[in-house]
Amino acid sequence: MAGLKLSPVSWIIIATTHSFPGLSVTEVARRAAVDKASCGRTASSLERRGLLRIKKSDTDQRQKLLDLTPAGELLYAKAFGRVERLRSLLLDDLALEEQHQLLTTLTVFLQATGKNTRPSIPAALESEMN
Repeated sequence: MAGLKLSPVSWIIIATTHSFPGLSVTEVARRAAVDKASCGRTASSLERRGLLRIKKSDTDQRQKLLDLTPAGELLYAKAFGRVERLRSLLLDDLALEEQHQLLTTLTVFLQATGKNTRPSIPAALESEMN
């Protein structure tokens, strides 16, 4: 998202963390359909930018839990409006049933091709996008 300095992976991690605060990197990656390595690298980058807090779980020190900072929440609010406008441009001309059918078809396609996650983004490219 130009102007906000958010890559698609950064956005989906911020949006998922906003919706489900306190999840582990592994669970955020699963819910966001991002591979765990890209999720971890992107979360670290967002933490350096002051948008995300990463803390170790009290019950399992191997788990890293994610929460948005106030700056991350503000960025989410700004970006959400843009995302909603894009969603509207893409889907509003479709009836609700057609929207559901499109999303179902895309899900079936991704499952059939074995690509139910986004591909890993090389670390060098990802850092350029953030």
